[in-house]
Amino acid sequence: MPEAKQPLRKEFPLRLRKILKKSFSSFIKVFIFGGILTVIIVTALDPDDGWADQRMIDHRLRLVGIWLFVLFCFMFGRMIYEYIYYRTYYYDMDDLNVLIRKGVVSKREVTLPFTRITDVYVDQDIPDVVLALYDVHISTPTQESGEFAHIDGLNKADAMELKRRILERINDKTA
Repeated sequence: MPEAKQPLRKEFPLRLRKILKKSFSSFIKVFIFGGILTVIIVTALDPDDGWADQRMIDHRLRLVGIWLFVLFCFMFGRMIYEYIYYRTYYYDMDDLNVLIRKGVVSKREVTLPFTRITDVYVDQDIPDVVLALYDVHISTPTQESGEFAHIDGLNKADAMELKRRILERINDKTA
């Protein structure tokens, strides 16, 4: 009996650092938005700028404490969500297609026929550079490929080898 072929997801695994990347970028956005909102609320609570009033100082400290607690809860929840996303992220290829499936609550799946793939490239954004992660993008003449057809969170060697394999399959189909 022939040995079962393992999916690409097993052969070229995503790195756990992907969870940090996704969580940290959300954390920064919430931190900046929440910080601005906190400053606005604190300023609104004390329009006369009575910083010496102990009650006002206590209110500000409580507000900052609540903000830090909410931020911690958000970060914890976001990391759990990203871990589940990471665990359910699936990609593979058969003789005719590349299949990518992502999502936790709302799963999205795209099937990219090799005959329709126009480009495969590897790139990094700034967080990827910091965490040594690479993304493999697969282009087709559809809108899904632009926004959805990428595999993100690989190390460099795996990203390059995955790109090579996809291009090899494309060349086999067009030859």
